[in-house]
Amino acid sequence: MTLYSYRDADFYVHHTITPTPNPLEFASHMHSGCELYCFLSGEGSFHIEGSEYPLSPGLILLTRPGELHRLAISGALPYERVAVHFPADALDGIDADGRLRALFFDRPLGQGNVYAGGDDSRAFVTSCIYRLVRGGELSPRTQTLANLLPILCELSTLRAGEAISPPAAAGLAADVIAYVNAHLYETWTLDDLAAHFFFSRTHLSRVFRQATGLSVWDYTLLKRLIAAREQIRGGIPATEAAATCGFGDYSSFYRQYKRRFGVSPQEEKR
Repeated sequence: MTLYSYRDADFYVHHTITPTPNPLEFASHMHSGCELYCFLSGEGSFHIEGSEYPLSPGLILLTRPGELHRLAISGALPYERVAVHFPADALDGIDADGRLRALFFDRPLGQGNVYAGGDDSRAFVTSCIYRLVRGGELSPRTQTLANLLPILCELSTLRAGEAISPPAAAGLAADVIAYVNAHLYETWTLDDLAAHFFFSRTHLSRVFRQATGLSVWDYTLLKRLIAAREQIRGGIPATEAAATCGFGDYSSFYRQYKRRFGVSPQEEKR
């Protein structure tokens, strides 16, 4: 059930409650932009690039473009959350020193995503969250910015000492995730990956799926598509973006792009 929703060219905000959550409905996914997510009620954990974060009311979670995450939610309690989605350049002109952008980008994948803070900090952030999704005299966009920026500023203050950094995925899973991201746009196969780590394809695939919720290929494809989308939105020709992001065949890239985003690369650029 959606309690509040606002969308414009830059921001998508929603306040949603699911009275009886079905864990099977919350699959692994990535976004093309940044996300600020506030967990308000429920029981579960968030998995980001192989790291697991237990959830508690008032917890703030940040993800950047292409950062894989999934929710492991219990169906025992109602699940309530607020999420704000926006492109990485939405804060340009506001974040002159790049400190707010650093919250999303200046950290390893799956590390430093979650903030709790002390009682005062959590109360302040939670009050901003509720004001953000409350109708009032301000326009929805102004209301979004007026409350999002104080939250990010507070998180920036907390960043050095209070970002929660759980153990990353261990062993083979961590090594494969790191390797795939380091060689994301190169040409390789699952056989190449298996040979590099001296494990069978079957074992490597099983370990990777357990850590991420996706197959190696689906994970790689999503990351390449999101990276290509960012380049196209930045003015780079679709053919060049496809080649840069590891797609050797443009027709295949075109089909996958339209299937994933609902528009063609040319429509995206327009």
